[in-house]
Amino acid sequence: MTLTIELPESVVQELEQRQISPPQVRAFVVQAVEAWLRLQNQTRSNTPHADRTSRFAVNATTFAETLVRENRELFEQLAKL
Repeated sequence: MTLTIELPESVVQELEQRQISPPQVRAFVVQAVEAWLRLQNQTRSNTPHADRTSRFAVNATTFAETLVRENRELFEQLAKL
């Protein structure tokens, strides 16, 4: 699957200022989606069907912030590549 994401200009500028390359962003996105899918599987296992009608039932922003916080060392290493 190919997914194209248009980032806001402010995010693009910050990525450029921090010298974070497109492959680093791609690696982060892949890790975030994989972790989010694992979380969705756990949530689906523990949630009645009626409460999980949307794949986006879990707040994606909160999820991404938690993912970064819990994996800060990994993301700092990726930023150095």
